[in-house]
Amino acid sequence: MAMRPIGDVYKLIPGDALAVFKELFSPVQYDKIIQSFRIERRTTFRLNTLKSTKREVMDYLRNNKFKFQEINFIDNAFILEKKDGIKLLKTDLAVSGKIYLQTLSSMLPPIALGVEQNERILDLASAPGSKTTQIAALMNNTGIIDAVEPNFIRIERLRHNINLLGVTNTTVTQADGNKFCVEKANYYDRVLLDAPCSGDGRFNIYDRKSYGNWRKNMAERCSNIQKKLLRSALTSVKPGGTVVYSTCAINDVENEGVVNSILESGDFKIEIENINIPRLEGDYVTEGLARAKENKYSRDMRKCLRILPSNIMEGFFVCKIKKV
Repeated sequence: MAMRPIGDVYKLIPGDALAVFKELFSPVQYDKIIQSFRIERRTTFRLNTLKSTKREVMDYLRNNKFKFQEINFIDNAFILEKKDGIKLLKTDLAVSGKIYLQTLSSMLPPIALGVEQNERILDLASAPGSKTTQIAALMNNTGIIDAVEPNFIRIERLRHNINLLGVTNTTVTQADGNKFCVEKANYYDRVLLDAPCSGDGRFNIYDRKSYGNWRKNMAERCSNIQKKLLRSALTSVKPGGTVVYSTCAINDVENEGVVNSILESGDFKIEIENINIPRLEGDYVTEGLARAKENKYSRDMRKCLRILPSNIMEGFFVCKIKKV
């Protein structure tokens, strides 16, 4: 496992972000976060059950000398034991859409959403389609998925992945998520909002893109967009339906701060629900924060799920909300 000197973390990762982490988390958690930034993360991927089977994929990997392990807390997910990600991308499995390279953390929101067959689902801010296609597979291409993405460049990647992975129950719409939801009030059974964010949970010094665009106050700017999108998501879901809000950030401003602001507003009747993913455990699995620095949040924030960065997981936040 490749590992860079600890000094490189402090040299490359923005100091303002590290200061936030140090204030939010315990000394032990902070040290583990710092250590994760200097370790090259291993490649993870999932089987696309719309096109293949576990036996076919595992036989192919063994026959082609890939060393891998199954992930016990996510069905049909795998991790490579060594740096073979580029090699895997060139295989028939990847080229034909039988597998899809995706981080383990980003597989969690669709699982938390708890979709059932023949439901109406909205995936808001859906490009590049990792979670859209995962939801389609979980539904076995039944029901209806509306995948909404405002960016015309990113939407082409979304369409490509939907076609590659054999998804047939999804309609792609280029639109502002807030405007789209106005005409879809109380329409969907479940809504996934994997919101645009600062991405501070993705920091890794082996990937300059993960930290190179981060700026101070980015969390505050993103949170304004996130609050509007979450309101739109809650508008579009039916009473009794579920919204899952997630980000690849680990600061509280973009996570507990966003959800708590909706709770306190009283504009929606909502309940925060527990997230139960069997066998998901480890010191990188934590609950949401009821208090962060000078910010005090609802105790229900503890029902949320925060994944701290590790050698196999990106930092992530997931919150499951029921509209009453």
